[in-house]
Amino acid sequence: MKRKLISPIYLLLAALVVTVACKKSNSGPAHVNAITPDSAAGGTALYVTGTGLSNVTSITFSNDSVPAPFSDVFNTDNAIIFRVPDTAFGGSQNIIFKNKGGQTFTVPFNVLAFPSVTSVSNYDFNGGDHITLTGNNLEAVTSVAIHGTTTSLKIIAEDHHNITVQMPSTTTLSRFKLDITNPTGAYTTTQEFIPIYNAFQIFTDNYGTGFSNNSWTSVSGISTDSFKTGNASFYATLPAGDWWVAGFANNTTYIPYSPNYTYLVFWMHGGSADYTFYIVTSSTTGFTNSQSGYAIDVPPNVWTYYKIPIANFPLWGSNPTTAQNAAIGWWTIGPPVTETIYLDDVMLVN
Repeated sequence: MKRKLISPIYLLLAALVVTVACKKSNSGPAHVNAITPDSAAGGTALYVTGTGLSNVTSITFSNDSVPAPFSDVFNTDNAIIFRVPDTAFGGSQNIIFKNKGGQTFTVPFNVLAFPSVTSVSNYDFNGGDHITLTGNNLEAVTSVAIHGTTTSLKIIAEDHHNITVQMPSTTTLSRFKLDITNPTGAYTTTQEFIPIYNAFQIFTDNYGTGFSNNSWTSVSGISTDSFKTGNASFYATLPAGDWWVAGFANNTTYIPYSPNYTYLVFWMHGGSADYTFYIVTSSTTGFTNSQSGYAIDVPPNVWTYYKIPIANFPLWGSNPTTAQNAAIGWWTIGPPVTETIYLDDVMLVN
């Protein structure tokens, strides 16, 4: 039986046709048919349909060229799912897609730029203090007000990620959130702010009424070297080894019982390593080694804010309506090296 020979030239041409066809299939023109929704705030999932989308390598929001991370796992040739970046700038703009072949194509989109706050420079304030709020979409804020009121705060400076406001000199509230409004809409902070002048002060820039130093270490007292609010803090140097307490006593006016107190708040600056401290109280002016207390983790070399529900530890003992607290302290067991810690804005808040 004769076999027909296939020309090598024919084979080469066939291979070229297949190769070109495959390349065309894999890198053909990309096109977006629809994007759902066509306007959204940061963090919202977007669903894009079209053709030639499986080769997309980057997605960028055109205002200030903000990239949008995405995963190939969720991509097909006809669909891509990704989220509006939290850092995207607000307003009408284009979403720019780029594929492996270097082709770019765009789709119009409107980012809803609601303001948001992720961190603050301080939670406690004296009247007139400036506090900086950090987040997104803060460059066009039109008003900042005490939540649920018409009391507005003066805006000192603002940009996309930060806004600085001047805190009020008077308010009857013991703590409050802030309402922040920009052209897109309003946002209420999760953070609460505490006017020092309305709190029960154990230590702020100085000892509260009737309070004094009750630490186990003699190297302790008021410091102007490091502080969070005002001009001073309380410090205690804890030599290596043994048990140490940094704290305050009041055996004259005491800490009067009130069912209205909700939180113990304070700032604490740690030592050179991570430590666990225990908050202890006493109905007398002293502490004992048998107390366990309420544990807190204190990271090194930074000021950390603590807002602890009073229900979590016995501030007034087992008979709160009759007992009067005389002392509160922070103790740790045997630091391996000598450490200095700082406390500021130690207060009880309704």
